[in-house]
Amino acid sequence: MSDDLQTPVILTGALQEALKFVNSSSKMLKKKMQKKTQLQLVQSLLEVEKEVRKVLNVLGLLSSLSYAEVLQQFKEKALKRAGLTEDEVLNLIEERRQARINKDFAKSDEVRTGLTAKGIALMDVGNETIWRPCIPSEPTAAQAVQTDNKAPKVEEKLSTLAVSENVEEIPADREGNGPHAPST
Repeated sequence: MSDDLQTPVILTGALQEALKFVNSSSKMLKKKMQKKTQLQLVQSLLEVEKEVRKVLNVLGLLSSLSYAEVLQQFKEKALKRAGLTEDEVLNLIEERRQARINKDFAKSDEVRTGLTAKGIALMDVGNETIWRPCIPSEPTAAQAVQTDNKAPKVEEKLSTLAVSENVEEIPADREGNGPHAPST
């Protein structure tokens, strides 16, 4: 039923054409042209923006939240995933700042790397350091437990294959590949 109206195809096509127009118009605006032509191009871009917003709004894909509100939601999720509070992150940022003042760059890098591993990126802006959510560089303990319970590790599969000296002993995999796979 979800594909009865071919919604994905229509939506992709419509948005793709709009984005192509925006990209080509952006390139044209960078070139020298008459003010009147530039104005017409900008007006066309504004119209495309209105139409794209309408489509995204109807589909529920356009957030009514401001950038700051969305960022705050992402920060809250990142803190939860990392198992930290904002105060703990701010304390680590201060610890890193002190390490940099003391020219202990190894400690400074250690703090940054530790937070990045948990999904928190530090950005130095002038004399200030701010943090933003990012993709964790390594799985947290909770994520590792979830992953371990889902599927056998590659090493386990390889060791099973290595132990089987006789090809007839190797079982077929989930996709049906292997010596005991059904014949087609």
